[in-house]
Amino acid sequence: MFLGHSVQLNLTTDNLAHSVDFYQKLSWKLLDQDAEGATLTDGNLNLHLTTHTDAPSPVLAYFGSDIAEVRALFNPDKVKHKGPSTGRAAFKSPNGMHISLNERKAKFDMPDGTPTSRKPLTILGHVGEFSIPVDHLPSAVGFWNKLGYEPLNSAQIPHPYAVLSDGLFVVGLHEKSTMLMALAYFSPDMAARILLVQSAGIEIRPLMQTDAVRIENAAFISPEGLTFLLFTGEPFSDKS
Repeated sequence: MFLGHSVQLNLTTDNLAHSVDFYQKLSWKLLDQDAEGATLTDGNLNLHLTTHTDAPSPVLAYFGSDIAEVRALFNPDKVKHKGPSTGRAAFKSPNGMHISLNERKAKFDMPDGTPTSRKPLTILGHVGEFSIPVDHLPSAVGFWNKLGYEPLNSAQIPHPYAVLSDGLFVVGLHEKSTMLMALAYFSPDMAARILLVQSAGIEIRPLMQTDAVRIENAAFISPEGLTFLLFTGEPFSDKS
């Protein structure tokens, strides 16, 4: 992979115990925890929580990265960077998604399989994408293409959007100013899964409500402020 051999999502929290408890209520598996952070997995992706609240959040953190190769691509004028090499680098997408590169190997391997074949462990279903609002879809797609992300799906309705993957992770670029960055989950039985989320004591907000009784699409906010979207359906429909 161009950016690295594995990737995880990093979030900052001001209450580590509360955050860990929150994800465990949703059946995330705890891989590791100490005073400064914790790593969990939902079978789709690994999530690292850190107490260093001055760090950016959220961050797509890649490991096993060839930083020199990435720098050569984004620094065509070969501007020299002074100072000792740290084996790490960081930059942002045009619409503010933080991305970090680490030459070292990740502490924990990613779940087996590809984004389309991994088996979810939690009550949330299958991660479909990390949704990112963008100002101009073609420009945003061009940026992520340069990072090695290739299209899975795109459409103009209900707004211009494109779903792309680098084989490790999936991003959804949405030309919609009112949208927030979010982790979007999909499952054909999402209505039942939403009931499980509610029974875990998590407050949800119905989305696109079409049934007076069943809630088939919903959203909730994690303790770290990240939006989670729950949709009835299957992810990765290739309509591009």
